[in-house]
Amino acid sequence: MKLYAEARSTSQEKLDQQLAGMKEAVESTCQDYHTQGVFNSMIVYPSFHLSEEEPVVTLAQKAAGKLGLSGTTFMSGGGSDANIFNGLGFRL
Repeated sequence: MKLYAEARSTSQEKLDQQLAGMKEAVESTCQDYHTQGVFNSMIVYPSFHLSEEEPVVTLAQKAAGKLGLSGTTFMSGGGSDANIFNGLGFRL
């Protein structure tokens, strides 16, 4: 049997705690039922943080201002192309 799950967090510490809890759940359940299991995890959408001073952020704010728009920055749940690009070192 294969079980697929997903965990996300903007905090690496919280993500590590969540993954540790998931691994413990798999291991203890296998022990309870006298079977074996393997827990694997992989990063699909790396987390990232852009400060208000990042060039891409100031550029976007400037462009919005020229259109007569204003905006605010906020954390998102991730899972976007931006996560992939930023994880590869492209600041966008």
